[in-house]
Amino acid sequence: MQNRINDNIVGEKKVKLISISDIGFIKTDINGGIIEINNISCIQTGYEYKELIEMNISDFITDIQKEEITSFIKRMYEERGYKFELSYLNKKGDILPVTLTATKKGRYIYNNISTSTTEKNIQKDLLQNSTEKYFFLPNISHELRTPMNAIVNFGNMLNDKSFNNNEKKEFISIINNNCSHLLNTVDNLAYYSMVRNNELIPEKVNFNLNKLIIDLYDEHKVDAKKKRIKLKINMFEINPDSTITTDYKILKKTISCIVDNAIKFTEHGDIELVCMLEESLVNFWIVDKGIGIPKEKQALIFKEFKQIDESLTRAYGGMGIGLTLACSFIKLLNGKYKLTSSRNEGTTFYIQIPIV
Repeated sequence: MQNRINDNIVGEKKVKLISISDIGFIKTDINGGIIEINNISCIQTGYEYKELIEMNISDFITDIQKEEITSFIKRMYEERGYKFELSYLNKKGDILPVTLTATKKGRYIYNNISTSTTEKNIQKDLLQNSTEKYFFLPNISHELRTPMNAIVNFGNMLNDKSFNNNEKKEFISIINNNCSHLLNTVDNLAYYSMVRNNELIPEKVNFNLNKLIIDLYDEHKVDAKKKRIKLKINMFEINPDSTITTDYKILKKTISCIVDNAIKFTEHGDIELVCMLEESLVNFWIVDKGIGIPKEKQALIFKEFKQIDESLTRAYGGMGIGLTLACSFIKLLNGKYKLTSSRNEGTTFYIQIPIV
């Protein structure tokens, strides 16, 4: 019984690890019946999760290799690991050469399926992903635990009769601010998961452009004020009744990620949000006087888990996915973006989004 429990624990850990990589993963029983898969396997085979979970791994192997795969599965019953070259037959009937690396643990077989051209490329990709996630995961912990600790501690202090009402009002303000920070962090993680799994689909609605800008200002004015930064709005004589058609939530989140970034990396000066409406386009500029980004590192900041210097994570916080999300959102909305920046001179983000 204990061995069986240990096998399941190892299996669950492996599923979670492989699910965030670019390698297909299929967990089967010793007869090849599929028990668990990740999203990459769905992409590789062309089948949906609910279809694959009812299948056998031999169902998408070419007929010429089915005898080999049966022999392979039997061999796995006796051995703990095996590597196998084979061809997938996907749902459309296309043949995809893959490398299958399998490990037997208890009653289950864990299969990693790679379509990379060489094993060297696989190892390189895995090393890079592992290194980046090594920095990313502790950042998540920090971004979640810090506000939670503040909420718990100041919540407990509200019950302490030695503090007067004014002090308790300050505690409530601190709790509210940390709740907002925590919600924003969870929101970013949820969006990140949807983007990574291609689950975010824009929903076009017609809405008032001025309302969007006011909502953005209200969302960020407190954080800007805490750093003694003035948040400015420039609407370029946009009519108060002007409406646009796009996904409100995604557009708002796009600009919010960039404004968050501007506030985080600006110590003094103003941050300006500029909006200009054209016939079929809406344009935004987010201008800050922050630390700036060297030209040779400007492409780096749009990659997930990245900041221009890992020490900035310790100094300024954050998970390193804000601008990655913004970039992904802009592409989802069929928009364009441009960055101009100089070290210690500030940064300007330009966004253009179609609105019809």
